[in-house]
Amino acid sequence: MPVLNVLEGVVQYEFGETITLTMVDNSGVAVDISSYTGTDEVTFRHKDGQTVVTRTLSLVGGGTTGQVSFSFAAGNIIKSGEWRGQVKLRNGAETIITYSKTFVMNVAPNIWVST
Repeated sequence: MPVLNVLEGVVQYEFGETITLTMVDNSGVAVDISSYTGTDEVTFRHKDGQTVVTRTLSLVGGGTTGQVSFSFAAGNIIKSGEWRGQVKLRNGAETIITYSKTFVMNVAPNIWVST
């Protein structure tokens, strides 16, 4: 099962920047995910347990390097703090679904926006 680490550098209320994740095996080696050409997505849940954001993934370089990318839209990341994320990959027929282990996304507060 592919694993990820901690996602850092995300700031509350920021959006539009492309974020790239690399799917690796338990040894830390990138996994070829090129056969997962279905609807691939990443879902994040804030530590409050209620705020959930799901984004569609794109395979980087066709997926052979294990990389996927996405970006947040305006209004997606309105809370700072710890979020848990999980990648969901589907094959083209949508019959095989693989989940990554959950990982942490630490969102820094945006000091320019009052909450």
